[in-house]
Amino acid sequence: MESSIKNELPDLIIFLVDDDRLTLDLYTKVLRREGFFTMAVSSAVDALEMVDRGLTKVNLIITDINMPGLNGVQFYEKIKERRPDLLQKIIFISGGTFSGEMADLLAEIPNPKLKKPFEIDELLNAVRLVSSAK
Repeated sequence: MESSIKNELPDLIIFLVDDDRLTLDLYTKVLRREGFFTMAVSSAVDALEMVDRGLTKVNLIITDINMPGLNGVQFYEKIKERRPDLLQKIIFISGGTFSGEMADLLAEIPNPKLKKPFEIDELLNAVRLVSSAK
């Protein structure tokens, strides 16, 4: 009898980082419905720890910008030091407006940025765009 369970990791593992649990649940539901494998954490500090300890094989990161402790731009800078191979695989999401300094920092980062509220198709298009980038 043949097993229908795959023992392989999916081709694309999306790591979701957001301090809002409801947002994480929504993104997880939408992305899994589209066939993506997701992992979610509610802080950038926890996400960095998982990356540092090799607890996750991640191909793409979707992160909120406005988070307590370590914000999305600071998280990006830490990833730059630890896993520069992931820099082009980060999508930023935010619902707020930014100070001049934060806006300037974000303008220097070429990654996709989605402003809430956005359509699900915008998120999926950003995932497809970033996941296909070399």
